[in-house]
This record gives sequence, C-alpha cells and structure tokens, in this order.
Amino acid sequence: MIVGLRHDVDNVYSFRRESPRMVSIEERYGIRSTFFVHVDVVRSGKDQRVLKRLVDGGWEVGLHLINTVGDSRLPSPLGELELLQSFIGQ
Repeated sequence: MIVGLRHDVDNVYSFRRESPRMVSIEERYGIRSTFFVHVDVVRSGKDQRVLKRLVDGGWEVGLHLINTVGDSRLPSPLGELELLQSFIGQ
C-alpha cells in the first residue's frame, strides 16, 4: 500500500512554526511528505533557505496556487510557479 502525505501551507505562521514541527516528526519516523506552499508566505531570505533545505532533505515542495481562477489582479499561475522555483534554485 502507498500513502501520500501532504501539507498545505497557507500562511506565514504555519510555514514558520508548524512546518518545522512536521519535519521533525517525519524525520523521527523516516518519512517524507509534500509541502504545497503559497508563494506569498515566503517573505524573507530565511524563508527561502527553509524551502531549499526541505528540498535538499528529500521533501517535495509544490505550488499551492493563490490565483486559481486566472484573476488579472493577482500574479499569474505561471508567475507563481516561476517564483517558487526561484526560491529553491530550480
């Protein structure tokens, strides 16, 4: 049986406070999940380094879209993806 584990990171608090707790638990049990991240929660170089460490440590980081409807007042979905990729150096 295969089970997928994902975390939707919607706000700065969950990114900065809860994500490290989840990583710690997963490390204890030797598992890795996927963190789907809103790009607007990544607000500093320190936040970008956290994302990079996740990827380097074997976790998957995916885009949790903000602009799911193509609203021209928001960044485009492609723009969000490119920004996330730039945060993790891809």
